[in-house]
Amino acid sequence: MDIVQSGVKGVHWEDTGKNTKDILAKTENGSPAYELAYWLVGHVEMNRYPSNMDKARLERRTTIADDAVNSVAIGFTFDPTQVASQYANVVAELKTSVYPIMHGVVSYEDNYDKMMSAMKAAGLDEVVDEFRTQFEAWKASQ
Repeated sequence: MDIVQSGVKGVHWEDTGKNTKDILAKTENGSPAYELAYWLVGHVEMNRYPSNMDKARLERRTTIADDAVNSVAIGFTFDPTQVASQYANVVAELKTSVYPIMHGVVSYEDNYDKMMSAMKAAGLDEVVDEFRTQFEAWKASQ
């Protein structure tokens, strides 16, 4: 697990204790020379984080909660075939209209209505309706 996530011990990283490490090999900009994103691994008890990480945050990141509840959508996959052109249009419009608002390039207040109009014109309502239809049918079959 360590070699997949962090590279070669003693070359890329140093073991500093349970779930912690120090980075030895860095790129020019200070990032780890080798590191697989933690969320890609999916095993919280085996992840290693920087040794200077806040201890409470480390505990939250490396402990499986006994009271965790699985999402009701686990196992569902949306098939956009029935609304393929609308789906493609919505994805394209998302980049044009939503991202600038989401990233603070343009103001939310001044652009929300225009963004929603553009998304609806691209086919958002049809995509949402198809998603809802498929999801409800999938839930009923469970």
